[in-house]
Amino acid sequence: MIDEAKRSDDVEKWSAQVKVLAELVEHHMEEEEQEMLPDFRKASDGEERERLGEAFLAEKRNVLPDGSEKNPRLQPLRQNLHS
Repeated sequence: MIDEAKRSDDVEKWSAQVKVLAELVEHHMEEEEQEMLPDFRKASDGEERERLGEAFLAEKRNVLPDGSEKNPRLQPLRQNLHS
C-alpha cells in the first residue's frame, strides 16, 4: 500500500490511501495494546518496562525530534511505564 501511495500522482487518491494505511496501523496498534501488552506487564517487572519504555521514547525522539514528547497520545504510554 505504501508503494502504491508513493507512485500516485493524484493528490486525492494519495490522501485516501494514506488515510486507510494510518487507520490500519492504528487498528493493529490497538490490537497489540489489548492482547500483547497485558501479558508483557504480567511477565515483566517495573524496571524492565521502564528500560524498554525509555529506549522506545529515545528512538522516537530520533525519528520525530520536533516536539513529539508533547503529543497527548503518548501520555498514557508514559504513565503506564511507571505503573
